[in-house]
Amino acid sequence: MGDATDDRGMRRTFIVPAIKSFDHYDFTRAKISCSLTWLVAKAFGSDAVPEDLVEPLYRDQYKQEHLKPPVACLLQSAELYCRAGSLILRSDAVKPLLGHNAVIQALAQKGLYVTDQDRLVTERDLTSTPIHMSSHLALIDTLMMAYTVEMVSVERVMSCINRYSSADLSHGDGHIQELPYDTEDAIATWINKSTDTQFPIAGT
Repeated sequence: MGDATDDRGMRRTFIVPAIKSFDHYDFTRAKISCSLTWLVAKAFGSDAVPEDLVEPLYRDQYKQEHLKPPVACLLQSAELYCRAGSLILRSDAVKPLLGHNAVIQALAQKGLYVTDQDRLVTERDLTSTPIHMSSHLALIDTLMMAYTVEMVSVERVMSCINRYSSADLSHGDGHIQELPYDTEDAIATWINKSTDTQFPIAGT
């Protein structure tokens, strides 16, 4: 009984982190932090991120957040992009990517163009000082899209559906269901199939 009472007391004193309202949420800061964290993880591997790069931002004595100098240096030198791009675009890259232009061109070969407010991003934008963050976010977004296309291809989605679904790909009227025409349609197809009552859950 005593333990149960103690447990209830602990639950009552647990402090729930404050949830900021939309009016006070810093979307720009969140976008920068999440994008850089993703890029660093892809460049070094989730389990091998250098300690000084785990948090891309730091607070000064006035509680203002800034980009860590080592992170800014790696962005402007293209090292993070080359590391991540060489892994994400490995199917097309014969040699390791070297420099911003190489990454931009490799993405363009996949039909993915790096644009910032409808303007193509250049190497000059990415090496400018002070750092032009919107250009870097545009390049990271395009790398994310390349990664999504690589990981969620139409072929992979249909292979998974065929592996786990006992139902065929035909409609009730006997017509064959059309294959997804792009990545977004493939994801929608997967979601629709996974919520189908006839679609078994893995492990069941």
